Formats: sequence, C-alpha cells, structure tokens
Amino acid sequence: MPLTRDEDIYDLLAETRTIAMVGASDRPHRPSYDVMAYLQSRGYPVFPVNPQITGDHVHGEYVW
Repeated sequence: MPLTRDEDIYDLLAETRTIAMVGASDRPHRPSYDVMAYLQSRGYPVFPVNPQITGDHVHGEYVW
C-alpha cells in the first residue's frame, strides 16, 4: 500500500534508520542523486542499488 499522506511518510522516516535506494544514480542531473545526498545530510545511512553501476561509488557509498 503506497504512502500518500505526509503524516504517514513522516512516521515511516522517523522510525527508519537505514535506506536502500534502488535506482541510485551517479549522474548529478538525476533526481536520485540529489535525494541520496539529502538523506545522507539528514543522517540516514543510504545503500545505493543499481546493477548498471555496481562496484562504483555514489556520495562515498559502494553501489550494490
């Protein structure tokens, strides 16, 4: 069930400690690039996942 209410999204992020970002990109013009940086700046450990760039690094994290 998708979360559509701001309150539900806030509750989920307040309880979440680690995030796997499927579709993370190493290209600065892609939205996922900025989203990952934002989440990291807020203290969330983010594991980027993208089979096309596995082994590379995005924002200092190994891409799975």
